[in-house]
Amino acid sequence: MFASPLMTGLAGASAIIFSITPALLAAFLVVYILGAVRARAAGPDPLLGVKVLLTLLISLAFQIVTLGLYLFLAGLFNGNIEAGFKQGFSLILGGIAGGAYPAIVFLKKVGYDPHEQIQRQAIGLNALLTGLVFVVNVAMVFYLVLNDANVAAAFAAVFAYGAAHTLCLLPLCFGVTFRRPITEPRGPGPWPPGGEPREPYPGDVR
Repeated sequence: MFASPLMTGLAGASAIIFSITPALLAAFLVVYILGAVRARAAGPDPLLGVKVLLTLLISLAFQIVTLGLYLFLAGLFNGNIEAGFKQGFSLILGGIAGGAYPAIVFLKKVGYDPHEQIQRQAIGLNALLTGLVFVVNVAMVFYLVLNDANVAAAFAAVFAYGAAHTLCLLPLCFGVTFRRPITEPRGPGPWPPGGEPREPYPGDVR
Protein backbone atom coordinates (compact mmCIF):
# COMPACT_ATOMS: atom_id res chain seq x y z
CA MET A 1 0.00 0.00 0.00
CA PHE A 2 1.03 3.61 -0.56
CA ALA A 3 2.26 5.67 2.33
CA SER A 4 0.12 8.71 3.05
CA PRO A 5 2.11 11.13 0.84
CA LEU A 6 1.57 8.84 -2.14
CA MET A 7 -2.10 8.34 -1.36
CA THR A 8 -2.42 12.10 -1.18
CA GLY A 9 -0.59 12.38 -4.49
CA LEU A 10 -2.84 9.74 -6.07
CA ALA A 11 -5.98 11.52 -4.92
CA GLY A 12 -4.67 14.91 -6.01
CA ALA A 13 -3.50 13.69 -9.41
CA SER A 14 -6.76 11.82 -10.01
CA ALA A 15 -8.66 14.99 -9.12
CA ILE A 16 -6.55 16.84 -11.69
CA ILE A 17 -7.46 14.34 -14.43
CA PHE A 18 -11.19 14.38 -13.60
CA SER A 19 -11.18 18.17 -13.48
CA ILE A 20 -9.26 18.36 -16.76
CA THR A 21 -11.72 16.10 -18.60
CA PRO A 22 -14.59 18.64 -18.77
CA ALA A 23 -12.07 21.32 -19.71
CA LEU A 24 -10.78 19.13 -22.54
CA LEU A 25 -14.32 18.47 -23.74
CA ALA A 26 -15.09 22.20 -23.76
CA ALA A 27 -11.78 23.04 -25.45
CA PHE A 28 -12.23 20.44 -28.18
CA LEU A 29 -15.78 21.64 -28.74
CA VAL A 30 -14.28 25.07 -29.46
CA VAL A 31 -11.73 23.40 -31.76
CA TYR A 32 -14.58 21.73 -33.65
CA ILE A 33 -16.51 24.99 -33.97
CA LEU A 34 -13.43 26.84 -35.25
CA GLY A 35 -12.78 24.02 -37.70
CA ALA A 36 -16.36 24.22 -38.97
CA VAL A 37 -16.02 27.98 -39.43
CA ARG A 38 -12.79 27.53 -41.40
CA ALA A 39 -14.43 24.81 -43.50
CA ARG A 40 -17.12 27.25 -44.63
CA ALA A 41 -14.45 29.43 -46.19
CA ALA A 42 -12.03 26.76 -47.44
CA GLY A 43 -14.48 23.98 -48.27
CA PRO A 44 -16.01 21.21 -46.17
CA ASP A 45 -13.74 18.83 -44.30
CA PRO A 46 -15.45 15.40 -44.14
CA LEU A 47 -12.98 14.24 -41.48
CA LEU A 48 -13.43 17.23 -39.15
CA GLY A 49 -15.50 15.36 -36.56
CA VAL A 50 -13.20 12.33 -36.72
CA LYS A 51 -10.11 14.52 -36.20
CA VAL A 52 -11.59 16.27 -33.16
CA LEU A 53 -12.91 13.06 -31.59
CA LEU A 54 -9.70 11.09 -32.03
CA THR A 55 -7.40 13.88 -30.88
CA LEU A 56 -9.60 14.28 -27.79
CA LEU A 57 -9.29 10.57 -26.94
CA ILE A 58 -5.54 10.61 -27.59
CA SER A 59 -5.23 13.67 -25.34
CA LEU A 60 -7.06 11.93 -22.49
CA ALA A 61 -4.80 8.90 -22.86
CA PHE A 62 -1.74 11.17 -22.86
CA GLN A 63 -2.87 12.80 -19.62
CA ILE A 64 -3.38 9.37 -18.01
CA VAL A 65 0.12 8.29 -19.03
CA THR A 66 1.51 11.50 -17.57
CA LEU A 67 -0.38 10.85 -14.34
CA GLY A 68 1.10 7.34 -14.21
CA LEU A 69 4.59 8.72 -14.67
CA TYR A 70 3.93 11.17 -11.85
CA LEU A 71 2.80 8.41 -9.47
CA PHE A 72 5.79 6.26 -10.34
CA LEU A 73 8.21 9.11 -9.66
CA ALA A 74 6.35 10.04 -6.47
CA GLY A 75 6.80 6.48 -5.20
CA LEU A 76 10.46 6.53 -6.22
CA PHE A 77 11.18 9.84 -4.48
CA ASN A 78 9.26 8.76 -1.34
CA GLY A 79 11.09 5.44 -1.09
CA ASN A 80 7.98 3.36 -1.94
CA ILE A 81 9.37 1.99 -5.19
CA GLU A 82 7.24 -1.16 -5.35
CA ALA A 83 3.98 0.63 -4.65
CA GLY A 84 4.87 3.48 -6.97
CA PHE A 85 5.75 1.02 -9.72
CA LYS A 86 2.47 -0.87 -9.39
CA GLN A 87 0.25 2.22 -9.27
CA GLY A 88 2.16 4.33 -11.76
CA PHE A 89 3.04 1.63 -14.28
CA SER A 90 -0.54 0.32 -14.33
CA LEU A 91 -1.78 3.77 -15.36
CA ILE A 92 1.00 4.13 -17.92
CA LEU A 93 0.08 0.79 -19.50
CA GLY A 94 -3.62 1.61 -19.29
CA GLY A 95 -3.12 4.99 -20.93
CA ILE A 96 -1.01 3.52 -23.71
CA ALA A 97 -3.52 0.72 -24.31
CA GLY A 98 -6.45 3.14 -24.25
CA GLY A 99 -4.74 5.59 -26.59
CA ALA A 100 -3.42 2.98 -29.03
CA TYR A 101 -6.74 2.45 -30.81
CA PRO A 102 -7.59 6.13 -31.49
CA ALA A 103 -3.94 6.78 -32.41
CA ILE A 104 -3.88 3.95 -34.95
CA VAL A 105 -7.21 5.00 -36.45
CA PHE A 106 -6.00 8.61 -36.61
CA LEU A 107 -2.77 7.68 -38.41
CA LYS A 108 -4.64 5.45 -40.85
CA LYS A 109 -7.54 7.79 -41.65
CA VAL A 110 -5.93 11.21 -41.22
CA GLY A 111 -2.16 10.91 -40.87
CA TYR A 112 0.17 13.09 -38.85
CA ASP A 113 0.78 16.55 -40.32
CA PRO A 114 2.66 19.11 -38.16
CA HIS A 115 1.03 21.94 -40.14
CA GLU A 116 -2.57 20.73 -39.83
CA GLN A 117 -4.56 23.15 -37.70
CA ILE A 118 -6.58 20.74 -35.54
CA GLN A 119 -3.55 18.61 -34.74
CA ARG A 120 -1.56 21.66 -33.70
CA GLN A 121 -4.45 22.91 -31.56
CA ALA A 122 -4.74 19.52 -29.83
CA ILE A 123 -1.02 19.43 -29.11
CA GLY A 124 -1.19 23.03 -27.91
CA LEU A 125 -4.00 22.24 -25.48
CA ASN A 126 -1.97 19.39 -23.98
CA ALA A 127 1.08 21.66 -23.80
CA LEU A 128 -1.04 24.23 -21.96
CA LEU A 129 -2.45 21.75 -19.42
CA THR A 130 0.87 20.07 -18.65
CA GLY A 131 2.60 23.45 -18.56
CA LEU A 132 0.15 24.79 -15.98
CA VAL A 133 0.75 21.80 -13.69
CA PHE A 134 4.51 22.13 -14.22
CA VAL A 135 4.62 25.84 -13.34
CA VAL A 136 2.39 25.43 -10.27
CA ASN A 137 4.53 22.60 -8.92
CA VAL A 138 7.78 24.47 -9.54
CA ALA A 139 6.37 27.18 -7.30
CA MET A 140 5.23 24.53 -4.80
CA VAL A 141 8.77 23.09 -4.59
CA PHE A 142 10.12 26.43 -3.42
CA TYR A 143 7.21 26.92 -1.03
CA LEU A 144 7.62 23.46 0.52
CA VAL A 145 11.41 23.72 0.78
CA LEU A 146 11.22 27.07 2.55
CA ASN A 147 8.59 25.66 4.94
CA ASP A 148 10.53 22.45 5.68
CA ALA A 149 7.81 20.22 4.15
CA ASN A 150 8.01 17.05 2.06
CA VAL A 151 8.77 18.03 -1.54
CA ALA A 152 8.77 14.53 -3.06
CA ALA A 153 5.31 14.78 -4.65
CA ALA A 154 6.00 18.27 -6.02
CA PHE A 155 9.35 17.17 -7.42
CA ALA A 156 7.65 14.19 -9.08
CA ALA A 157 5.08 16.49 -10.69
CA VAL A 158 7.81 18.84 -11.90
CA PHE A 159 9.68 16.01 -13.64
CA ALA A 160 6.63 14.19 -15.02
CA TYR A 161 4.67 17.19 -16.25
CA GLY A 162 7.81 19.02 -17.34
CA ALA A 163 8.71 16.07 -19.57
CA ALA A 164 5.16 15.88 -20.94
CA HIS A 165 5.09 19.62 -21.58
CA THR A 166 8.41 19.46 -23.43
CA LEU A 167 7.16 16.53 -25.51
CA CYS A 168 4.16 18.63 -26.59
CA LEU A 169 6.16 21.80 -27.13
CA LEU A 170 8.76 20.30 -29.48
CA PRO A 171 6.42 19.61 -32.45
CA LEU A 172 4.83 23.04 -31.98
CA CYS A 173 8.19 24.81 -32.11
CA PHE A 174 9.96 22.71 -34.73
CA GLY A 175 6.99 21.60 -36.85
CA VAL A 176 6.78 24.97 -38.62
CA THR A 177 8.68 25.83 -41.77
CA PHE A 178 9.18 29.57 -41.94
CA ARG A 179 8.35 31.43 -45.11
CA ARG A 180 11.05 31.33 -47.77
CA PRO A 181 12.14 34.74 -49.06
CA ILE A 182 11.08 35.75 -52.57
CA THR A 183 14.37 36.31 -54.40
CA GLU A 184 13.97 35.06 -58.00
CA PRO A 185 12.13 37.27 -60.52
CA ARG A 186 10.55 35.28 -63.38
CA GLY A 187 9.67 37.94 -65.90
CA PRO A 188 9.72 41.60 -66.78
CA GLY A 189 9.01 43.96 -63.93
CA PRO A 190 8.64 46.16 -62.21
CA TRP A 191 8.07 43.77 -59.30
CA PRO A 192 7.89 44.47 -55.59
CA PRO A 193 11.19 44.41 -53.71
CA GLY A 194 12.44 40.83 -53.47
CA GLY A 195 11.19 39.54 -56.80
CA GLU A 196 8.06 38.43 -58.60
CA PRO A 197 5.03 37.40 -56.54
CA ARG A 198 4.71 33.62 -56.48
CA GLU A 199 2.45 30.88 -55.26
CA PRO A 200 3.20 29.88 -51.64
CA TYR A 201 5.44 26.90 -51.05
CA PRO A 202 4.19 24.01 -48.90
CA GLY A 203 4.90 24.88 -45.30
CA ASP A 204 4.85 28.64 -45.78
CA VAL A 205 3.45 30.46 -42.74
CA ARG A 206 1.23 33.44 -43.46
